[in-house]
Amino acid sequence: MKKLDQFEDENARLKRMVLSEMSAIREIVEVEASSPEADTPWDVSDASSEMKKLRQFEDENALLKRTFADLALVREMLQEVMRRKL
Repeated sequence: MKKLDQFEDENARLKRMVLSEMSAIREIVEVEASSPEADTPWDVSDASSEMKKLRQFEDENALLKRTFADLALVREMLQEVMRRKL
């Protein structure tokens, strides 16, 4: 039961981390959109830098999703084992 609690805690921590990351990205986008420089065209290096950052966020998000899915699967298996024992 202790391991199941640990997995549930890790699951909750990952959910909070993903949600906080998404919220931070949303805030950055809103601030950039409302800035007076929002209408200023970017040069190629700015666009390239932004694309690299976006790709890093996407890679990290994919990793978090895989980790979350793995933990959810382990949690489901542990719950099934616990049900069979009871």
